[in-house]
Amino acid sequence: MENQRPVNIEDKRFVNLEGLRFGRLLVGALHPWKTNGHIFWECLCDCGKSKLVRANDLGSGNTKSCGCLKKEKAGEMGRRFVAKNRKFRSRHKTHG
Repeated sequence: MENQRPVNIEDKRFVNLEGLRFGRLLVGALHPWKTNGHIFWECLCDCGKSKLVRANDLGSGNTKSCGCLKKEKAGEMGRRFVAKNRKFRSRHKTHG
């Protein structure tokens, strides 16, 4: 990562997120370096994977999992599409 500096936990603006849950992520240890002014936290996802996440992305709701949630939703959407497509085809069969 570029432009790294140590995190100053004495700064008044620093918010300790350790132990808090955001979506499927449980916040663990603070990453010791700021990158381009952003603070990162090591998070553990409910699926078991760990992910380094920007503090801003946790607070804003932009990051809710390690990526497993997005994969699950994509798979669910695909299954819905296939089911609708089958239903449509069965209704509109052409008899030749």
